[in-house]
This record gives sequence, structure tokens and C-alpha cells, in this order.
Amino acid sequence: MKVKEILKDCSEWMPGRDYDTAKPLVSVLLPTFRRAKSGLFETAVRSVLNQDFRDLELILIDDASTDGTADLIRHFMQIDPRVSCIRH
Repeated sequence: MKVKEILKDCSEWMPGRDYDTAKPLVSVLLPTFRRAKSGLFETAVRSVLNQDFRDLELILIDDASTDGTADLIRHFMQIDPRVSCIRH
């Protein structure tokens, strides 16, 4: 089952560039709410993406942050095709 099939109408699904063709062995879900300024969010994302194990997807779940988190998510989606986002 694909993520977009289980989301409710109040959420926006933004798949990564490789989402339709990739078949990762591991899915990492990382929820966030207003963590951009503290640096915690960026540190967590980089930690996942820099793992030696590369066959993964990172699905960021943003609960309508208003502090620049959405900009960071767009940045990570541009530099790494394994990153997708659900925004509430």
C-alpha cells in the first residue's frame, strides 16, 4: 500500500523524486513540529541520510510548522531523492 492511499484529505503528500520507482527495505518516519530553529530537526534528518545503510526512505511528517521547517524539508527533498514529506 502506498502512503498517498492512506492519507486523509487534510494532509498533503509530497513524494520524493524516486518514490514511484524505489523499493527501499526500510522506511524511516520522522515527525516534526517547529524544530527548524533549534537545529534538532536538521541534525536528525542528516543522521538518517548519512547512515551506511543506503536502502531506505525518509518520510518527514510536518505538523504545519511555521518556523522554516518547510524550507528545510524542501531543501532535503532537492538534495536527496529518498526524502518524502507528509504535511498536515
